[in-house]
Amino acid sequence: MMKNIFTKTKYSFKNGFSLVETLVAITILVLAITGPLTVAYQSLSNSKNIKNQTTAIFLAQDAMEFMKNLRDSNALAGNAWLITIGTCSTECTVDTTDGSISTPPCGSSCPVLKFDSATGLYGHDPSWVDTRFRRTVMVESISGNEALITVNITWGSGVQAKSLIVTDNIFDWHE
Repeated sequence: MMKNIFTKTKYSFKNGFSLVETLVAITILVLAITGPLTVAYQSLSNSKNIKNQTTAIFLAQDAMEFMKNLRDSNALAGNAWLITIGTCSTECTVDTTDGSISTPPCGSSCPVLKFDSATGLYGHDPSWVDTRFRRTVMVESISGNEALITVNITWGSGVQAKSLIVTDNIFDWHE
């Protein structure tokens, strides 16, 4: 006897999931995964921003202390207190690792600070690795015995460019 292969087969819709149920389940799964991933991404992004801000604060403090040290060295040597730092009456760059001050105004084309991973220092040594940070210093004489130091740290580029400006008044203490 030969079986009829063309007979209708009855399908039961009670077994398995419908297409709509599957799509709803996938949507819920995607939403459940997307939320934590978004939070993790934001946390990593914020962590990177905080790290850069902290580095910028330390670089600004480093330059400020360097300028104060030059003022003190001038006074202790019996020189005019602004003799070495007065060259920064226009924007200048300082390298605290070798004690150099570069005075050409550079604006946004100032050289980036470089980093030496062996020592953990930032400076302008050509053999070190470029960073995203630029540092400029400006000294404005307010009176015969007072000056304003402004340190500007910038990092990033384009829409994400950030800056930190730190100012401090210094005085001629040896008079």
